[in-house]
Amino acid sequence: MSIKQLSKNPTNLEPKYPHQLLLQAFYLTVTSSESDPLHININCGINDESRNNIANVMYFIYPDVPKIVKKEDLLTVPPLIHSFVSTDENGKRYYYYVQRWNDDKTPKILILVSGRYSSLYIRLLPVLKELLNTKGLTHLRNLFSQLKAYEYPESDLVINESTIISHNPEIPIFPILKKLGPADFVELLGRILLEENTMFLVESIDQGMPIIQAFLQILIPFEWQGVLIPMLPIEESYAGFAGCPTPLIFGTTQQGLININKLYSNTLDINIYNVLTSKFQRRKSGLNLFAFKETGRLLNQLKSIIDNPSFEHPDNLICNCFSQLFLDLFGRYFAFFEQQNIGFVFNNKNFIKSSSTELQIFLTAFNQSQMFERFIQHRINYISVMPEFRRSIFIDCPLFKSKEKPPFLRMRDISNEPQKCCGCGQKIDMDRAVCVYGKNLTFHTECLRCKSCDCFLFEKESFDRQCMDCLEEDCDELENQFDNTCRWEQVDISINKHKSDNETLQRSSFSKVLQCLSFYETEKSDSQRQKEESEKMRKSSVFLSGPTGSIFLTRSSKIGTFSATLNPNDSRKTIIVKEENQPLTKITQPKISLSVSTSYIGSPISSVPISQSTTPTSFVDINRKNCQLPLKKDHILPKKEN
Repeated sequence: MSIKQLSKNPTNLEPKYPHQLLLQAFYLTVTSSESDPLHININCGINDESRNNIANVMYFIYPDVPKIVKKEDLLTVPPLIHSFVSTDENGKRYYYYVQRWNDDKTPKILILVSGRYSSLYIRLLPVLKELLNTKGLTHLRNLFSQLKAYEYPESDLVINESTIISHNPEIPIFPILKKLGPADFVELLGRILLEENTMFLVESIDQGMPIIQAFLQILIPFEWQGVLIPMLPIEESYAGFAGCPTPLIFGTTQQGLININKLYSNTLDINIYNVLTSKFQRRKSGLNLFAFKETGRLLNQLKSIIDNPSFEHPDNLICNCFSQLFLDLFGRYFAFFEQQNIGFVFNNKNFIKSSSTELQIFLTAFNQSQMFERFIQHRINYISVMPEFRRSIFIDCPLFKSKEKPPFLRMRDISNEPQKCCGCGQKIDMDRAVCVYGKNLTFHTECLRCKSCDCFLFEKESFDRQCMDCLEEDCDELENQFDNTCRWEQVDISINKHKSDNETLQRSSFSKVLQCLSFYETEKSDSQRQKEESEKMRKSSVFLSGPTGSIFLTRSSKIGTFSATLNPNDSRKTIIVKEENQPLTKITQPKISLSVSTSYIGSPISSVPISQSTTPTSFVDINRKNCQLPLKKDHILPKKEN
């Protein structure tokens, strides 16, 4: 099939990210008078047509303020830089980066709105504040006018040896893994994959976003499709969101939890994880379905990364371990697409049957999730456009094996012959991941679980195979912890509940939730312009998109050699391309003339300068560090090769 023919086929694979550097920007001050005790002044901004929505944003700018009715309510809060996210009814996310402070008894706020999560904006906020303080409002207004025309920096690509890079360096994962521990980190990921409503109880409002983004990064190639609230305001009327009838991940503080408990009287069946104590405060009812051979290996690998300070890039290793996990769980899926009269169809039943019993239980439950449904639909979209592409080149980066993986403890490392697992009673193969508990008791790593709540006990404080929480509460033991019958029953109940929810829950209720959380408004002209640009790009190349990234492919010879260029509307950086008679190749990290800051818990901790300069405008931030802002570059379309 020729490129010309492919470009004529309609697809719904639109670019995921807006190409603008900024979608909106505001500088706000709050004043008061006798007639208006809380007056919000928009002193300058980019695309500030959504002035009416600013009042709704205030509770997310100040999520730690219980009531905002007058200016004085904002004068006692500490200055802070943090971020939150808004999701529209189509599932698109818009990230708000906020710096707030008080000056001369006047609350002041800088807001940057982007279509992507990047620490670049966190670094930019102090620069803008310094410019405002030293140069004045006129200079800030002029800079906003210039920023309106900027596009997000494009990436230069280098095709290199076979490997993968699935980690976004702006989202640190290792500090969060170390804080939570491998057992809780893996259990949380499994519960998020099954779209269980999950709350992160944090100490400070700037902690929610980095933690949640780390888990969303690990989820790749799957994308969270539910509601996302990094920090739920403590204002009492927002407590109702905790009972959202759709999948929900959110963060809150202790005061927010008090309000939620007042409203629901501890009846919510959700996961509550206390980040301060690194412990589950509550688990959703049911057994741990994320316990099988592959998670046992993963737990051992993550422990190896934590215990080895000599590893140079722990975040990359963590992502490689999870990529290997997803490869083992889902790597066979492309063999189960069947072409029928209506087009390509995915055979769920045969896909699940091809796995081990423990995996069948988890996959049956995961098959009901919006994430898996969206994942499969994306693949059907571009396989329908390029059926022969499926056989020769399959771009699905996190599902390729990586060369670099940390070691883990196997049975053969501690014994010359197989032993029996003290949990499930089965013989342990010599290459299986194991752990030793108590007085030389050997377990499959995934089988060492609390005999009351079924949580992983690997590297956790426990006694007589009970976690400390269950021990303190004197919880009963599970009747038969390793009998899969109970797990199948739990999955059946989950499936029936999912069907019932779909029948009774009207889409309007989900839209109502998103309307309350959506503050960004787009203009039709912008949407139309973006669509026209996308069509121009498709005319010169084939556009493919999915949760792992978007690329343009151009056929450069009749025998099927391909070249790749990164979609300038997409910031995801992991692309695998296989050329004719060549090994799998990688596209390395992008090279842009910006200082990208890696931040954890809301604070920049390191700066990595990235080369190949464009003409920059330089500023010095409050820490006297240089920050470069690229000037506008003309949009360059990928060239069509003969």
